[in-house]
Amino acid sequence: MSAPTPDSDVVVYGGGQIYRKIQEIHGQSHAAKVIWGVGMVSYRRRWLERKNISRNFALVGCRDYGVRGTTYVPCVSCLNKGFDAPDPPKHDVVLYWHKRKSENLMIPEGIPSMNNEQDNMAATLAFIASGDTVVTNSYHGTYWAMLLGRKVLCLPYNEKFKGFQEMPTLASYQYWQGETKQARRAKPQFLQECRMKNQEFYEKVIKLTG
Repeated sequence: MSAPTPDSDVVVYGGGQIYRKIQEIHGQSHAAKVIWGVGMVSYRRRWLERKNISRNFALVGCRDYGVRGTTYVPCVSCLNKGFDAPDPPKHDVVLYWHKRKSENLMIPEGIPSMNNEQDNMAATLAFIASGDTVVTNSYHGTYWAMLLGRKVLCLPYNEKFKGFQEMPTLASYQYWQGETKQARRAKPQFLQECRMKNQEFYEKVIKLTG
């Protein structure tokens, strides 16, 4: 979430922490407040509709497709240059798993794996790109694999994975090994479309500055 400054014309907020600080945000007197690419599926979507959050913000950009009262804006990480020219795959299948959400996940030996605690974006993207098929229970792992043009087998642990405009192939934690052949790639223009949506939203934010 951004840190507002006293003389800001526009303040942009992002990230899940916005839900914990919403009252603090509403109390700020800045000319225009903007939400950029926040997830609102599941309980967050219902919360949005109950509290009419969109009335308190000049623009609401949501990474989930089709949420009422918002503009669809995929995660801004798509602008990272690491998506432009990934190396060819080195492995048939790789596994990118969520450190805190993988209690029942089958992690077989012999398949390259990495968890999402890695804070080096370049290293993470290089690992994901190394697989022709990416098996993942990470939201961003799913999104990044799609942006990289890899086949994706997503292992969802809650409803937030239902917010993609173009849905990946889904499978269960226990039986995913038998489903890897069903994994599919996003459409070729997926990366460009995600970047375009962010650029369009950026232009709307700039207009707020007058």
